[in-house]
Amino acid sequence: MFTTSGPSSTANAPDLFEGRRARTAGRRTIAPSIDPLSDKNRELAAGEIDTILARLGVPRDRPIVTQVSRFDRLKDPVGVIQAFRLARKYNECRLVLAGGGATGDPEGAEVLASVYQAADGDPDIFILDLPPTAHLEINALQRASTSCCKSR
Repeated sequence: MFTTSGPSSTANAPDLFEGRRARTAGRRTIAPSIDPLSDKNRELAAGEIDTILARLGVPRDRPIVTQVSRFDRLKDPVGVIQAFRLARKYNECRLVLAGGGATGDPEGAEVLASVYQAADGDPDIFILDLPPTAHLEINALQRASTSCCKSR
């Protein structure tokens, strides 16, 4: 127990962090963060974005809505296609579904097939089955997009 002589006095208070301070002396904590210089996050020149999108076959003549995620039922790419079709009634745009299958996911190919089926050859829907190393492509797509869908 400790006593105080006023509301802000800690003269007799035990140091609750004394042990922790001793264990972490000389160390610094770095909060989780992204690497702003990696291909996935670095700034891209407009020409570089144009070149990458042209290589991927995605035109830039309309606003782009993009979902970047693995092709997995939990990410609901078919639901994203349905939502896109509703939004397109009010806004002329294109949809890009960019991602790949989860490693070791036996349903990945089945989900991707259902995505192609749901897209039904729609010329405004682009399905990009990218390798896990496509960081520059993902960066360019996100920078070129008017809106990015995030799924949990």
